[in-house]
Amino acid sequence: MLTFFLAWIGYYGFHSLLASTELKLRIARFSARFYRYYRLVYSISALLVLGILANFSWKVQSPILFQQKLVTACGFVLLGIGALVQVMAIRSFNLRVFMGLDSTPLPNQVSLQPLIVDGMYKYVRHPLYFGVLCMALGILFVFPYQHVLGFSLITILYLFIGSYWEEKKLIQEFGSSYVLYKSRVKGIIPFLV
Repeated sequence: MLTFFLAWIGYYGFHSLLASTELKLRIARFSARFYRYYRLVYSISALLVLGILANFSWKVQSPILFQQKLVTACGFVLLGIGALVQVMAIRSFNLRVFMGLDSTPLPNQVSLQPLIVDGMYKYVRHPLYFGVLCMALGILFVFPYQHVLGFSLITILYLFIGSYWEEKKLIQEFGSSYVLYKSRVKGIIPFLV
């Protein structure tokens, strides 16, 4: 089970490293031509590794923690809410730019996307993270095993760490507009945190 936990920690750490401005700047300096495809390569590799880890996670066996139909039903509701929130959040921005299908600006260039403050972003600054939080809890409630609890805790911890680093980039990118937005809208959990 240690391998399982280290794999998820490694995935989230690698995800943050690849999203870091410093690494992007180094890659852009090395090859601006390659950097045009960086976001696309990043998106595809993140999805592939996530699929591999999900498959690996499905095969891990550990003790069951609890088993109640009401908790399982709540888990399915949380999974549905998480998926819905993510779809609603994705609809707020240009998916082609997000996935890297359109050219990616160099890290020191102006973003191709404006600061989004409507849709789900009216209620929470990181709706994708909120969706993942709901889904991580939903997975735990539907599959209440010890290793799933570990996965959920690692994922939730990463969401708060990842949002901290992302906030730094967003302040750097959007300046006072983002600071003002940040003062009005909660970070990960609408109306709470």
